[in-house]
Amino acid sequence: MLLACVLYDTTLSGTELETIANSDLETCSRECKEDSTCKIWTFDFVSRVCHKKADDAGHKSSFAHNHISGNQYCQATAHSHCVEADTAYGGSLVIRQDTGDIIACQRACTDNPSCTHWEWDVTEDPFQKCFLKNIATADVNRVAKIGSLAAPKDCVPKHNHISKLVIVLLSKDL
Repeated sequence: MLLACVLYDTTLSGTELETIANSDLETCSRECKEDSTCKIWTFDFVSRVCHKKADDAGHKSSFAHNHISGNQYCQATAHSHCVEADTAYGGSLVIRQDTGDIIACQRACTDNPSCTHWEWDVTEDPFQKCFLKNIATADVNRVAKIGSLAAPKDCVPKHNHISKLVIVLLSKDL
């Protein structure tokens, strides 16, 4: 039985083949695919470490915030997990505006030439707030912020993934 292609906020148990520092999501999944001994991989977005594994230890998985895992056949892309839950970015604030939903926030960033990243915070009252940021990509400083979703400007996430993240955030005791 194969694992689902991409498992969000999940780390998979297995025999460690190789740990690759200073990696990225696409490289991690590609490295596993190109290695005949690699069966699964887990990528940690915070530490930027890729874990290639020889087996899946009976499909054992654990919740791990800011991790994404997949099988050897899964070619992940930057957009596989471009919206980060419970995350805010440092950087210069371009504009803060009220938006009715996360899609409007992402579109506002796309329409603003100064915007490189956006955040949508469900904890702001009375409306959800959209924060458009200008950040040098190499300098993205991720900060844990419960109730916030963040992504780069070019993130075109799947609607069902956004809905899942929003439902999870709204169900938390913020």
